Amino acid sequence: MAFGAGAGMKPGLWLGMALVAVSAQAAQPPTLQQAAERFLTWHQSAGVRGAPDAAALRALQPLLTPALHCVLQQADGLRSAIAQARPDEKPPFVGGDLFSSLWEGPSTFRIASVQVQRNSARVLVRFTHSPDAGQAPVVWQDALHLQRTAAGWRVADVEYLGQWDFALKGRLRAALVAELGERDPAAPAVPTAVKACLRL
Repeated sequence: MAFGAGAGMKPGLWLGMALVAVSAQAAQPPTLQQAAERFLTWHQSAGVRGAPDAAALRALQPLLTPALHCVLQQADGLRSAIAQARPDEKPPFVGGDLFSSLWEGPSTFRIASVQVQRNSARVLVRFTHSPDAGQAPVVWQDALHLQRTAAGWRVADVEYLGQWDFALKGRLRAALVAELGERDPAAPAVPTAVKACLRL
């Protein structure tokens, strides 16, 4: 059986049905692989250093769990508040890549393995950073932790696995919470706001 406008269907109706099908497919929650790849592609292309600003956070919102997104918003807010209150000091969450072990961030990525346990998953990612000509590339692995939500899989945390001396260690969310938990007169409500984030 033939399908399409040539099978007695009006071209306009056929096009409308095709657009509806495409829209429905686009509206489907992302699979685990898609969610991880979308975040990694954003990470590689955005070139964000330090805590993401408001524009980057808007792009990240559909990729992250509400809790991680909220904590990153608090980091951006604290950085802005301290920069305004004490312009001669370097505020927190400035410079360096928060989403990988390497300060300079990755040049390329490849998903190495995926482990799923019910509504959570650990995605091991192989990163490469290509420095200036004549220098050897840096190759390492970090892990994304994802959660299954009503909107599909979302990145909930980053696990730093770099083995060199100055690599970031531990987990992204815990590091953010630890620094945000220190009260500062420039942003006295931050610790309370962070506790609210973690309940999301």
